[in-house]
Amino acid sequence: FGAGLFKGFAIVFLIAVVVMILLFLVKDGLPKNEKIEKTAITLENIEENIHETDLERFIREAKEKGNYALAMRLYYLSIIKELSLKKLIKWKRDKTNGEYLRELRNSNFFTDFNEVTNIFERIWYGGGKIDARTFEGFEGKFRELVDSVKK
Repeated sequence: FGAGLFKGFAIVFLIAVVVMILLFLVKDGLPKNEKIEKTAITLENIEENIHETDLERFIREAKEKGNYALAMRLYYLSIIKELSLKKLIKWKRDKTNGEYLRELRNSNFFTDFNEVTNIFERIWYGGGKIDARTFEGFEGKFRELVDSVKK
């Protein structure tokens, strides 16, 4: 009886070792795209906590990494945050940009917000390909709107 029990434990142990080795090999063999996963999680957290987030820090980090499309997205969120803080719009994560534009239609910020919305949508939803020079050309418009809403 003891020999059969030992043999059973040995078989279970060997199977567990083989399974663990296979899991280790499969896990290491899978392609990793940690940057995208980290960005997606971070962006989701930023959007969920827009009023508590230091968007300037994330904009700076995105620019340093050359992720200009993400930097534009963060600038756009920064504008929405400031408009919300000034009670010009009501922030809601699932609102469309068109809904924000409708809320601003009688505001002094409508024209500028419409312009940056069009730029943002072309970049973010149009494939996200943007180089440093193009980004620098647009960054001023976004920065100016953030600053003017803050005043």
